[in-house]
Amino acid sequence: MDKPKRAINWGEAIVPGIGLAFIVAYFIQVINLPWIAVYWPVLIAVIMGSLWIMILFLFVFSRVDQANRRKFSISWFWGKGRKMGLVLSAFIGYLLALPYLGFSISNLCLLILLFRGLGSKKWMQNIVTAFITVFLLHIALIVFLKMSLPQLSIGKFNI
Repeated sequence: MDKPKRAINWGEAIVPGIGLAFIVAYFIQVINLPWIAVYWPVLIAVIMGSLWIMILFLFVFSRVDQANRRKFSISWFWGKGRKMGLVLSAFIGYLLALPYLGFSISNLCLLILLFRGLGSKKWMQNIVTAFITVFLLHIALIVFLKMSLPQLSIGKFNI
């Protein structure tokens, strides 16, 4: 019995790639800190990097029959991977809208868009879940932790 042949789904490879980009950006920002201050982030990055390399070797460099090999194509917005394109564009839109709409309203719009775009059919459940999540985030980050996140000012209210 033959082992099943593996191939990488390039749409699913985007998420680890974005994670890798964030890790690189973090280490560029903390390059001047002393070693003791970045000991744990470096240790976690080494462990996660080794896991990522193992996954890379298992899926990318494994043998695939040439007859069954799929051609590389990026079909994020029109093919099977369109949900990945939705998630990527939703987060780009979220980052662009954040300074203008504020943290809470941007998160609310992002969550509702993601719920609906990823296939949920229940409007009321989506809205209630999004409101509860945004409310808890607002209380935790802005009220209790006193973080200075972008807020939309409407009269005397800051959302």
